Amino acid sequence: MDGAQYGWRMQKIDHSHGPPADYRNLRNPLPHPPKGMEWHHNPETKEWTIEPVVQSEDSKEAGLVSEIYIEHTVLPTDTLQGLCLKYKITPTKLRQINGFSGSNLHLAPAVLKIPK
Repeated sequence: MDGAQYGWRMQKIDHSHGPPADYRNLRNPLPHPPKGMEWHHNPETKEWTIEPVVQSEDSKEAGLVSEIYIEHTVLPTDTLQGLCLKYKITPTKLRQINGFSGSNLHLAPAVLKIPK
Protein backbone atom coordinates (compact mmCIF):
# COMPACT_ATOMS: atom_id res chain seq x y z
CA MET A 1 0.00 0.00 0.00
CA ASP A 2 1.11 3.52 -0.74
CA GLY A 3 1.61 5.98 2.11
CA ALA A 4 -0.38 8.63 0.23
CA GLN A 5 -3.53 6.60 0.70
CA TYR A 6 -3.53 7.26 4.43
CA GLY A 7 -3.11 10.84 5.60
CA TRP A 8 -1.47 9.85 8.85
CA ARG A 9 1.33 8.06 6.97
CA MET A 10 2.25 11.01 4.77
CA GLN A 11 5.40 12.89 5.67
CA LYS A 12 5.18 16.58 4.95
CA ILE A 13 7.95 19.13 5.26
CA ASP A 14 7.02 21.82 7.76
CA HIS A 15 8.09 25.22 6.39
CA SER A 16 6.40 27.21 9.16
CA HIS A 17 9.71 27.51 11.06
CA GLY A 18 11.62 28.80 8.02
CA PRO A 19 13.31 27.13 5.09
CA PRO A 20 15.07 23.79 5.52
CA ALA A 21 18.80 23.85 6.29
CA ASP A 22 21.14 24.50 3.37
CA TYR A 23 24.43 22.61 3.57
CA ARG A 24 25.74 23.42 0.07
CA ASN A 25 28.40 25.81 1.41
CA LEU A 26 29.67 23.42 4.07
CA ARG A 27 32.88 22.57 2.21
CA ASN A 28 33.75 26.20 1.41
CA PRO A 29 36.70 27.71 3.30
CA LEU A 30 36.06 29.78 6.41
CA PRO A 31 35.63 33.51 5.85
CA HIS A 32 38.40 35.89 6.83
CA PRO A 33 38.22 36.71 10.56
CA PRO A 34 38.00 40.33 11.81
CA LYS A 35 41.19 42.34 12.22
CA GLY A 36 43.27 41.20 15.19
CA MET A 37 41.54 37.81 15.33
CA GLU A 38 42.34 34.37 13.91
CA TRP A 39 40.61 31.01 13.50
CA HIS A 40 41.44 28.35 16.11
CA HIS A 41 40.57 24.66 15.70
CA ASN A 42 39.81 22.54 18.77
CA PRO A 43 40.70 18.93 17.83
CA GLU A 44 38.71 17.46 20.74
CA THR A 45 35.36 19.03 19.81
CA LYS A 46 36.25 19.57 16.13
CA GLU A 47 34.90 23.12 16.39
CA TRP A 48 36.35 26.32 14.95
CA THR A 49 36.37 29.51 17.02
CA ILE A 50 37.66 33.04 16.46
CA GLU A 51 40.25 34.11 19.03
CA PRO A 52 42.48 37.17 19.46
CA VAL A 53 45.89 36.97 17.81
CA VAL A 54 48.63 36.16 20.33
CA GLN A 55 51.40 38.66 19.79
CA SER A 56 55.06 37.75 19.94
CA GLU A 57 57.52 39.36 22.36
CA ASP A 58 58.93 41.48 19.49
CA SER A 59 55.58 43.14 18.82
CA LYS A 60 55.03 43.73 22.55
CA GLU A 61 58.37 45.52 22.73
CA ALA A 62 57.31 47.65 19.76
CA GLY A 63 54.53 49.12 21.91
CA LEU A 64 51.60 46.97 20.81
CA VAL A 65 49.42 45.89 23.73
CA SER A 66 47.69 42.49 23.71
CA GLU A 67 44.96 41.37 26.03
CA ILE A 68 46.25 38.82 28.55
CA TYR A 69 44.02 36.04 29.82
CA ILE A 70 43.89 34.19 33.12
CA GLU A 71 42.94 30.52 32.90
CA HIS A 72 40.40 29.28 35.45
CA THR A 73 39.63 25.57 35.78
CA VAL A 74 35.91 25.19 36.42
CA LEU A 75 35.18 23.38 39.68
CA PRO A 76 31.89 21.66 40.57
CA THR A 77 31.24 24.36 43.19
CA ASP A 78 31.74 27.30 40.76
CA THR A 79 28.84 29.43 39.57
CA LEU A 80 28.76 31.94 36.75
CA GLN A 81 27.77 34.74 39.11
CA GLY A 82 30.54 33.81 41.56
CA LEU A 83 33.20 33.85 38.83
CA CYS A 84 31.95 37.20 37.55
CA LEU A 85 32.19 38.71 41.03
CA LYS A 86 35.60 37.15 41.69
CA TYR A 87 37.18 38.36 38.43
CA LYS A 88 35.11 41.57 38.09
CA ILE A 89 33.78 40.72 34.62
CA THR A 90 30.27 40.80 33.18
CA PRO A 91 28.56 37.48 32.41
CA THR A 92 28.07 38.56 28.78
CA LYS A 93 31.79 39.23 28.28
CA LEU A 94 32.73 35.91 29.93
CA ARG A 95 30.32 34.02 27.65
CA GLN A 96 31.56 35.81 24.52
CA ILE A 97 35.24 35.13 25.22
CA ASN A 98 34.66 31.45 26.00
CA GLY A 99 31.96 30.77 23.41
CA PHE A 100 29.09 29.42 25.49
CA SER A 101 25.60 30.58 26.36
CA GLY A 102 23.36 30.39 29.39
CA SER A 103 24.37 30.33 33.02
CA ASN A 104 25.14 26.61 33.26
CA LEU A 105 28.91 26.15 33.65
CA HIS A 106 28.56 22.46 32.79
CA LEU A 107 28.07 23.59 29.17
CA ALA A 108 31.13 25.88 29.31
CA PRO A 109 34.70 24.81 28.52
CA ALA A 110 36.52 23.04 31.37
CA VAL A 111 39.11 25.84 31.45
CA LEU A 112 37.74 29.37 31.10
CA LYS A 113 39.72 32.28 29.67
CA ILE A 114 39.26 35.44 31.75
CA PRO A 115 40.76 38.76 30.60
CA LYS A 116 42.92 40.66 33.07
